[in-house]
Amino acid sequence: MVDNDPYDGDDDDDAGFDDDVADSDYNDYDEALDENPDEEGKWTAGLNVLLGLWLIVAPFVWDAVVAGDIWADGVFGGALAANPWNDMVVGAAIAVLAAYNFYRAANEEAISVGVASLVALLGLWLVVAPFIYDTASALSFWNDIVVGALVAILAGYNIYTARDVEETTAAEA
Repeated sequence: MVDNDPYDGDDDDDAGFDDDVADSDYNDYDEALDENPDEEGKWTAGLNVLLGLWLIVAPFVWDAVVAGDIWADGVFGGALAANPWNDMVVGAAIAVLAAYNFYRAANEEAISVGVASLVALLGLWLVVAPFIYDTASALSFWNDIVVGALVAILAGYNIYTARDVEETTAAEA
């Protein structure tokens, strides 16, 4: 019986196929599409993680600054207003999504354009949210606008670099 299967795991094919070469060519192509050897976008994703964590903590910090006591009439004095909840939920989402892209970049994989786009949209939402929800103070109002703009800019840069990495590696493959 003639052994002509190039992918059967043995290297003694009668047709002259080398299983190791066939497997490595396929794997090299797959790895080239996700390759990011310069870890582009790693630090901008990391900054977005920190900004997301800041958004989770910010309602408590601004309440302490404005009211003088974190247990005063603000955050814990009754039902939470919508804007602090918005900051905490959106901040957690930004932190988790940006951490995913940081992890990918740290492992020399291309950053996910979809995840970075979602982070950018969340940043833009933060810019709009203080105009929709009441804020406890001018500090929290401007905090949302500035942090939202920074998140959107950093995520936009991640989108740009991720598309650049994808185009470069696809052209090399």
